[in-house]
Amino acid sequence: MLLLDRSKKFFCVIVHRDFIEIDPVYARGADPTGLEVAVATLGFTLLAYADFSGYTDIARGTARMLGFDLVKNFDTPYLSRDMGELWRRWHVSLSSWLRGLPVPGGQPTMAWDEQGRLSQIEQDGWQISYSRYLAQDQLQLPEKLRMQRDSLQVKFIIDGWQTS
Repeated sequence: MLLLDRSKKFFCVIVHRDFIEIDPVYARGADPTGLEVAVATLGFTLLAYADFSGYTDIARGTARMLGFDLVKNFDTPYLSRDMGELWRRWHVSLSSWLRGLPVPGGQPTMAWDEQGRLSQIEQDGWQISYSRYLAQDQLQLPEKLRMQRDSLQVKFIIDGWQTS
């Protein structure tokens, strides 16, 4: 499993570095031809698939070697019939959690602040707190996140969000 997964990541590095110039096609002020847009879009699509699928499979394979069995988190999304199915297949566990379907640990408990913004989620022993929000492009996005379970704690401070 890990050999195939690493080959996906190697594909990303080689293709992005040596074969497909994606970024210049989409750069502001660029004037690409229709063929350049088509090739760059196809290239981006393949790179995104190989990148996400590769790192997900590497994580699952490594976990399996350590005796853990992680949930399948990437289920051939490009074989989907519509965008909703693509999203559900692209990130299986996140999609399940966001839809509120039963996931290991049961349903999350959520709390909201006085402005109606998400302030806390608790599920399966995890507590995720959102504090301080940034106003950007008419959106309120979290600036500070804290995730905690027992003695494990991770904090994120976000400088800014790219929304366009």
